[in-house]
Amino acid sequence: MIDALQIELTKLEQLIQNPDFAQDTLEVLEDYKLARLKLATPSGMDDDRLLQRLSFAAGLLEYLGVSLLDNREGNQVDQGQIEETFRTAAELFEYTYTVSKQSNRLTRQGLDRALHAALCYTLGGTAPNSQFIAAKIGEQELREVRIASPYDLYAEIDRLSILFLARRIPIVSQRARDLLGLIENIERLAVKKLDSDEWGAVDVAYLAGYLHILQALNDASEYLLEGTEPKVVSVSDELASAERLFFEIHAAEEYRSVRLLRLAINRILEASIWRRLTAFKRIPKQLEYLERLARRPLIELWKSQIDALDAGVLDLAKNRIAISMPTSSGKTLVAEMAIVQMLTSGQPCVYVVPTRALTTEVRDTLQEDIGPLGYRIVSVVGTVEWHEIESEIIREADVLVVTPEKLDLLIRRKDPEVMQAGLVIFDEGHNIEDEERGLRLELAVINVKQALPQAKILLLSAVLPNAQQIANWLANGVGTAITVDWRPTRLKPGYFTWDDMIGEVRYHDTTKVQVFQKRIKTDPRFSTLRKTTAQLAKQYANLGGVLVLT
Repeated sequence: MIDALQIELTKLEQLIQNPDFAQDTLEVLEDYKLARLKLATPSGMDDDRLLQRLSFAAGLLEYLGVSLLDNREGNQVDQGQIEETFRTAAELFEYTYTVSKQSNRLTRQGLDRALHAALCYTLGGTAPNSQFIAAKIGEQELREVRIASPYDLYAEIDRLSILFLARRIPIVSQRARDLLGLIENIERLAVKKLDSDEWGAVDVAYLAGYLHILQALNDASEYLLEGTEPKVVSVSDELASAERLFFEIHAAEEYRSVRLLRLAINRILEASIWRRLTAFKRIPKQLEYLERLARRPLIELWKSQIDALDAGVLDLAKNRIAISMPTSSGKTLVAEMAIVQMLTSGQPCVYVVPTRALTTEVRDTLQEDIGPLGYRIVSVVGTVEWHEIESEIIREADVLVVTPEKLDLLIRRKDPEVMQAGLVIFDEGHNIEDEERGLRLELAVINVKQALPQAKILLLSAVLPNAQQIANWLANGVGTAITVDWRPTRLKPGYFTWDDMIGEVRYHDTTKVQVFQKRIKTDPRFSTLRKTTAQLAKQYANLGGVLVLT
């Protein structure tokens, strides 16, 4: 087994280091960026052979990733290497799909590339990318159809697989139940085809394989929405049966797809709130919180959140924790879980943010997510002044959202809602490095450490290079530092420059994208830096939101 694994690793290394592979990737990557920006594209768009070569390379990487997964047990295969293999395959599938779609040559092969991109992104640990590309397929390809034949059923189950990868679980659940209600009709059609010799044993096995997939999608959806444990075993058994049937009838593409689907669904189930927050299922209020998350639906935790849980953010024995997680990687949900855990033990919580504007934002978020559980979320702002009306506002508050200045005042007043707090969360912890805000934050932390020695302190930050040092300071000894590098977005650094009349964005990966061409040297659209920035922001808005720093 070890020899077989080494062969696979050697193949992987040879592919990645091949100069032709690297050049092909860069060429299609430029076209991919142009397509995403909705700009005119160069010759790569017209080169079917280039797309075929990269699709083949993506398929090989996908196969190697599956082989590494199969050989993982007992061979100490690095999980990071497996995920990187799948992510590389996913990116290649996405590049070739996007380029072929932009060139108006979208075929079933193009859709298969998109589907395999979504599958590989899931197996590569980047669920948001999988969800994004599957949703993009769904916008164009998914529709309600009338099931008049087994072939209509196959197409609809394929669509449900895509919807599942897009994490549109409530839709999958409802549609799967509807289709399962049609099985008797489909079986009667199949019997007629058998009686008329139109079908043989292979066709029956093909239908049975798809019905196993349908049942698996139904059971997986039910588990993700309701946490029904027996369904997990059923999902694995159904997909294994489909995989075996397609193998026996030599349905190569279906076998390949269902094998990946089985691995991807298992990955999603493993990342589900029901699997990762098992302890929450034992306490009624915590279980109610999970049920509310599932109804959003928020059924799957991101890798960053799983890493934080695995590092012990909810471990009650760890009461001084500094967490460094990139922006948009799910810090708020991690904080929410800690709050719910503490509230259900009967202790109030304090959430500290640096500005008045953030107190309102955090309060509204917590009110929406935790308030329906019966907990009271309030915020108070201001500095050293105190008004009696504020005493009424915070009386019997379960979660109090404040600024550092207000927290200091409440501690000096020995306010009971604060002095009994079991958890104090300091958000935007990187401000501790700021000359002005850092001093206020540091003083607030010191006051909490002295006045509330029983409270668990959780300091959250997007950037905290000295996380362990901060954690030790929080603990007056050895604290817990949790550093998560994963983020839901891909950073592609680059810079804009003019090359005579041509405006280009040059990326650090050596690709470049022509975004503008001046009509004349003094083109008024680009007469100032501000106007050029506005034009660039407008162009990049095709990718999503744009933030301009001045």
